[in-house]
Amino acid sequence: MDALKLRRTPLRTAFTKAVNHLQEIIENDPLDMNAVETAFEQLKVKSAKLKEVEDAVLELMIESNCTQEAYNIEFEAIEGYAEKMIAWQVRVKNIMKTDALGQKGNHSVVTSSSSSLRLPKIQFQQFSGESDAKCIICSKLPLRSGLETESASVENSTIASSSSSNVLTNQACTSEVLLQTLVIVLQNGNHKSLVRALIDTGSQKSYILKSTAENLGFKYEGEEEFIHSLFGGSKTKMYRHKCYKICLTDIDNYYTCNLNVSDQEIICNDVPSIRHGPWTNELKNKKNNLSDSGHNFGGKIEILLGADIAGKLYLLY
Repeated sequence: MDALKLRRTPLRTAFTKAVNHLQEIIENDPLDMNAVETAFEQLKVKSAKLKEVEDAVLELMIESNCTQEAYNIEFEAIEGYAEKMIAWQVRVKNIMKTDALGQKGNHSVVTSSSSSLRLPKIQFQQFSGESDAKCIICSKLPLRSGLETESASVENSTIASSSSSNVLTNQACTSEVLLQTLVIVLQNGNHKSLVRALIDTGSQKSYILKSTAENLGFKYEGEEEFIHSLFGGSKTKMYRHKCYKICLTDIDNYYTCNLNVSDQEIICNDVPSIRHGPWTNELKNKKNNLSDSGHNFGGKIEILLGADIAGKLYLLY
């Protein structure tokens, strides 16, 4: 630990110097964009080296069972450097964009004043978005060109307003990717509740929405602290979660499963259910019943089934 912190000190100093150097270049008039790009690339290299050592320090703190307070203090100090790097990325990006627009404006002035050629006017044909191509799923609806929806309720989408376009309607086809969702029954004594669950084998643990656990009166059996590793390699602070043992069944009461879960304030954003259509009837005819279809849960996910239980559920079913 001491060796890593010894390595980190000059790296933090070098990072700060690189920031100050970049600041001096930007304040120069006229602005030298080549110098800005060079200084920014140097800053990125120093930031990457610093992040590597910072991550190693956090890992060692976890392995040494440090206190949460000590970890949080270290984490916040490290985040300060990361946030400073993000701020400079945005600032340099905006400077380069402004410079590019300025060069474009200057170029247009020169060409307009030095040339008197009259070029033919180019006309572009308007495309209404309609097509004779048929949907490969329902064979009725016209295919959309280059537009995708982010949820099943496309009529509520804010991507485009209905006053300017009628492309995003509830009759339009969708290219959304459906996730592994299902409807299950949570039971605690005489208390039962129908909830939506999401199977996520990328999660090592299973979770229950904190409000759901409290509403059903589950008694927690203990607490544990751990850090969440997120997409992109970033990590959260150390959080404390209550641990529960819950019982769930499928809506047909075909199987029952007891599992350990941790509580979480918010599991994820709304996840769309499977919309009813010819595909659902075809699956039903082949004896593949979809539990997460025809309900009105508003996209809410209350249970996340991680890799610790997903395999067992597959075998049970």
